[in-house]
Amino acid sequence: IIFLADVVAIIYFFFREICIFLTFNRKKKLRILVYHSLASERDVQERNVSVDLFKQQMAFLRGTKKKIVSLREGIDALEKGNLLQDSIVITFDDGLVGAYHEAVRVLEHFHIPATFFIIYQYVDSKREFQEPNVFTREQFMNWDMVFSLKEKGFEIGSHSYSHQRLNNLTNAGLDKE
Repeated sequence: IIFLADVVAIIYFFFREICIFLTFNRKKKLRILVYHSLASERDVQERNVSVDLFKQQMAFLRGTKKKIVSLREGIDALEKGNLLQDSIVITFDDGLVGAYHEAVRVLEHFHIPATFFIIYQYVDSKREFQEPNVFTREQFMNWDMVFSLKEKGFEIGSHSYSHQRLNNLTNAGLDKE
């Protein structure tokens, strides 16, 4: 029951925020929706959503009059001062396999651009991302997956070299990241 209540709360929050965004914000803005990974219903936790919920969210966004742009397009428009309408960017952090296998299929179906931020040191590693109370154990993408994303037209960005907590690093460590 608690789990279902959490899922309902997450769904309510997302759709409430989108409705507020669509209804009350008249100033042109670039909104960035940050995802980490997609999971089956039984594996949904704080930083990932179910595949079905992601499909619903992308269908909802595609049905709005908001422009869905790549991160590069959004930044360029902001820098040039010519953001023609409210725009939305979709990003995925960490370079997790679940994002590759599940999100790409949905994004391609709805013709939605996205940026995938990878952790350089973890690409092609057998390391699993495991953070208490946040993710289920999940592996990182390999280079073939990263290159495949690029070939499919998705943007690739760096989510640091090794995913260190930046506030704990020296200047040399920050430069490396």
